Amino acid sequence: MKPAKTAPDLHLGVEEEFALLYADGSLANEVEALLGHVPERYKPERIKQDLHYCMVEVTTPICDSPAEVKRSLAELRRVVGGAAAALNLRVISSGVHPTAPMEAGRLVETPRFRRLIDGGALRGDGVHFGLHLHVSLDGPEARVGVVNRLRWHLPDLVALAVNAPFFRGEYHGVKSVRLEYYEPVPTVGPPPVLEKFDDWAGVLKSFEKHGVEGERDHYGDIRHRYSLPTVEVRVMDTQQSVTDTLAAASYVWALIRHYVTTLDDEFLPPMTEAELRANREGAWRRGLDGTFRLYGDTLSRPEYVGHSLHHLLERNTPEAPYLEGLAARVAAGSTGADRQLTFLGSDRVDGRALLAELERRFAEGI
Repeated sequence: MKPAKTAPDLHLGVEEEFALLYADGSLANEVEALLGHVPERYKPERIKQDLHYCMVEVTTPICDSPAEVKRSLAELRRVVGGAAAALNLRVISSGVHPTAPMEAGRLVETPRFRRLIDGGALRGDGVHFGLHLHVSLDGPEARVGVVNRLRWHLPDLVALAVNAPFFRGEYHGVKSVRLEYYEPVPTVGPPPVLEKFDDWAGVLKSFEKHGVEGERDHYGDIRHRYSLPTVEVRVMDTQQSVTDTLAAASYVWALIRHYVTTLDDEFLPPMTEAELRANREGAWRRGLDGTFRLYGDTLSRPEYVGHSLHHLLERNTPEAPYLEGLAARVAAGSTGADRQLTFLGSDRVDGRALLAELERRFAEGI
């Protein structure tokens, strides 16, 4: 029997996008004013504006453990929350604002954003908020091998992280309005299987007609990087609390930690390519409800994800403490979207109560 390989040290990072609100709950295009109340040491590397003026983005430093990421996320939320309070603004973390029109977010006009929007590689007509997870991993071919395996987990990553069930205060049967909104963008979706890292240049070139001029312009579910030795997972909705973010991120990191030790082993995809895309769509529509199709058979989504979590927990990696709570949520079929849906009354959401709960969850434990 071959001895088990030991995973190399992984360096981790997280980007979270938050919505700024006025006291009445409407979107506040006030990120420039908010940044004026953020200490200089956090700008622009840790706290900055992004695509819309009602959005603030935070980025952790490069961290060596989930516990270090947790401390950084809590600190960044405290700073953002304090700056918002100084302006009588509110902050929530949801894939889209549950009641305000998405188009109420005013676009930050830059030449790059305009080029991408005009080319179709980016949507600027509605504001949305995502969670981006980074793992530094040496060796470009190792990163290709990991991404080729990780892409098959996109359905379960989506199902775990849906957190945007409302559009203008109504539920239309979709648990991630954010992913539904972004579905027409040509770069969005599972990355292609690559034979070698140099093939990524050809993928990017194929999107030049859509305004893509480099790796930062590719908004797919998982992004290879040239400038940094990282894998970036972009498919998840922003999560309500630090605890939720760490649970979702730890699942990604534990999967990568597993796959980097098994790159020399035979890998059999758990589903067909057509099923991958159908399962991914089913996940953003219904979250953990329903089933995944696996070579024609079906398995409930909680059971499928639960099997993966059980296997990862057995490895007792640094992510394990954060996966235990996630496993309990999966068994209960609970996601951020499901928590939001508890505020649904008749055919419309109780918007004031939901926004208050999302505001509380943003600050929970920080």
